[in-house]
Amino acid sequence: MTDNNEPFGNLSSDQAASMGNALLRSGADPQRVHAALEREGVQLTPDDRTDAQRRYDDVFGASPPEKFNIDWRHRTPADVEPDKLHVLDAQVRGAFSAMGFASAIGSSVAEMALSDAMVYNQLSDQQRKSWEVEQRANLASAVGAEHVDETISHAKTLLSLVKDKDPAGFEELSKRGAWRSARTIVLLAQQAQRMLLRGEL
Repeated sequence: MTDNNEPFGNLSSDQAASMGNALLRSGADPQRVHAALEREGVQLTPDDRTDAQRRYDDVFGASPPEKFNIDWRHRTPADVEPDKLHVLDAQVRGAFSAMGFASAIGSSVAEMALSDAMVYNQLSDQQRKSWEVEQRANLASAVGAEHVDETISHAKTLLSLVKDKDPAGFEELSKRGAWRSARTIVLLAQQAQRMLLRGEL
């Protein structure tokens, strides 16, 4: 524990709680940890996961939006001014957090979806029609023609989490084509299935 009178002062409530649990696991004085958290108005929920469960969640568990790191090089839409990019960035991070992605995996999936959206948005209306047909064929190749509709349904179920949490962000990313490519749909469907197995969806 630091000598700072406000050791959690610059952290969000979730970050402070996470740090508090980490301090307790390291052997810090429980009274001091709880007192510091109480001064910040943070209620600590004991983290009783095993080390193995904690490692698993670090890799595959849902991360808060601030944990995601999106590389916007070559992915920034032409109509988004540099001083407004933070708005779109927050919408993307919030969306993939809402869908239960871990930051390491979710950031990569988000970047892939944004790259595909950039391609989609550079196409003419006629080219988009051809692209949609191509994506359907790619999806059938990836999961089997008999599983295409099921895969799309799983992806839509996952996306409903984003729509419920941030309708404006969902509409903005949908308008930009973030969910249209076959490989994005496959990865969203796989995430939906993981969450279903964990009882989170």
